[in-house]
Amino acid sequence: SNTTGASNVFIGSTSGQTNTTGSANTFIGERSGRGNTTGSDNVFIGSQAGIANTIGCSNTFIGSSSGLCNTTGSQNTFIGRSSGFCNTTGCQNTFIGRASGTCNTFGVSNTFIGNSAGFNNTTGSFNVFIGDGAGNCNTTGCSNTFIGDNAGIISTIGVDNTFIGRCSGALNTTGTGNTFIGSRIVTGK
Repeated sequence: SNTTGASNVFIGSTSGQTNTTGSANTFIGERSGRGNTTGSDNVFIGSQAGIANTIGCSNTFIGSSSGLCNTTGSQNTFIGRSSGFCNTTGCQNTFIGRASGTCNTFGVSNTFIGNSAGFNNTTGSFNVFIGDGAGNCNTTGCSNTFIGDNAGIISTIGVDNTFIGRCSGALNTTGTGNTFIGSRIVTGK
């Protein structure tokens, strides 16, 4: 299908199969970047990494099924198996860790580092979740900072919360504007 695309590297069965004008892409792994048509400056490494990407640009997806559903989202970095799996149009996100940001669809400017960090985030934006399971249940909450394993783990729609420490804010579900610092500081509504 490649018509005028230039400086591309496609390695793996059906990798980059539908690319037409996309340039400067590197797709390594079975079906990686298979749906890409005009997206450029992408790096997809791993089986099915970026398989649905069509016009998204400047993405880096490393890990099996990372960025699998991304279509038009750009400037994302997903590292780890299934990281950013459901992202379709979300931009400027960084998800590092197995299953981090898995359910994100069009949330923007999020940073999730740790296995399953921000797992259920769908449209929440401007969040920073660092630690295994941090912000795991967040769906639409915005402008939260959760640092520590399982910090803010069941917070769903809370806004402007800062939880620092292992299990900090672990019982907060919808509370807004809270600051908890210390391991296992969990109260708040």
